[in-house]
Amino acid sequence: MDGAKTIGMLFTADSIDSYNRIIQFANKLVEEREIKVLSIGFVENKKHFDLYTEQPGFRFFSAKQCNWFGKPKDHAVEFFIEKEFDILLDLNLNDNVTLDYIAGMSKAKYKVGRQKSNTRIYDMMIDPQNENTLDYFITQVELYLSMFKVEHNKEV
Repeated sequence: MDGAKTIGMLFTADSIDSYNRIIQFANKLVEEREIKVLSIGFVENKKHFDLYTEQPGFRFFSAKQCNWFGKPKDHAVEFFIEKEFDILLDLNLNDNVTLDYIAGMSKAKYKVGRQKSNTRIYDMMIDPQNENTLDYFITQVELYLSMFKVEHNKEV
């Protein structure tokens, strides 16, 4: 992650514990690496929005804001897709066609996600092996991304 200035994080807001872990990870990136982080979380049921406290840099959308193909119809999602992040991290551990769509359409320079069969969305896929937990996945993301340096185009 050396050299990265912006990171977009996709996640499923399926529990308060996972949400708090993602907040912790985002704060670590901001505080220790001075990276700007924008996160967007998918909430299956719109009435669960109240469970998640507003955090700077975090936005949510629900299945109600998607068409029947799973394509989001939300301005925050459109903004997220158009943003040219240095790195996009898809922290979703389960199959989700809506988050796959966002990751696939994202203009991020480098995309990282969980290994899935028959996907060409990501530049790097991490296989959670037998430990399909968010803590383990975030640890693996940090480990592998620490091996890369992000280069920025310099104008001449």
